[in-house]
Amino acid sequence: MTMQESIRCAQTGAPQMNPDGSTRLEFCFPADDPTFIGHFPTRPLLPGVSQLEMPRITAALHLNCA
Repeated sequence: MTMQESIRCAQTGAPQMNPDGSTRLEFCFPADDPTFIGHFPTRPLLPGVSQLEMPRITAALHLNCA
């Protein structure tokens, strides 16, 4: 599974457009997500590169260019 596939699987629903023009998209990663393998075994931490990819995906969906 690629990082983008993992993030898309973690997406909990459709983007929510807020009255102020911002967009909200929620993610929930399961404990056994491959993203956590080796990052760190006893204290799983979502890698920064995944955290940076989530707003990029949200922006692409908001701008309809995903």
